[in-house]
Formats: sequence, C-alpha cells, structure tokens
Amino acid sequence: MLLPKGEEALATISRSIYAKAKRWSDEISTEQSDRIHDQTIAFLRRIKPGTEPQLSQRLADLGFDSHDVIELVEAASEEFDILIPAQSLAMVETVADVIANIRELVAEQQGWMMASGRPK
Repeated sequence: MLLPKGEEALATISRSIYAKAKRWSDEISTEQSDRIHDQTIAFLRRIKPGTEPQLSQRLADLGFDSHDVIELVEAASEEFDILIPAQSLAMVETVADVIANIRELVAEQQGWMMASGRPK
C-alpha cells in the first residue's frame, strides 16, 4: 500500500481524523465538546506560556516537541479520564487535530463504558 506524502498526506490524515471525530461527536454533548476544546487550549497555553493557539496552527509552529506532546497527553488523560494510546496523537499536526482526537477518544471510551455497563 502506497501512502501519500507531504501536504497531501497531512490533508488525508486530517480528513480521516475529522471524519472519525464527527462520527463520535454525536455521542458527546455540546457542553462536553466545548469543555474539551477549552481545556485543550488551556493545556497548550500552560505547556507553552505566551502562545495563543489557533485551531489551524501546527503544533510544531507553536514550538511543541515530543516532550510537550507527552505532557499534553498526560494532562488530557487525567482531565478527561481517558486512555490515550501513544500512536493516537502521533499523526496529529494542528491544534484542531488534537481537539478532534481527544473528542473522539472521550466519545469512544464513554460509549464503550456505557455499552459494557460500566459507570462513566
């Protein structure tokens, strides 16, 4: 299987992430979705003080490195009580990708908990 390269690959990956997030977004409330957005932006600001993250900005353009992404994963895991597989954020590029990925994981894991009869 040949994978697209460069900007085309990023566009393909972003579309895939957004499609999955859209499917799961119906599973979480607007209030919860807004909270995920707001908290994720707050995490980004805390990790890189002085930045004003915009949805279309790439994490690299904000100065994020792999250590910062790990810190973001830890903060989001704790705040939203979710497990974030290392590979799930490996392909995200933009702030919007991060938020969409976290929304997807929250909805997916809540759906699993509801389906298995476990409390949230």
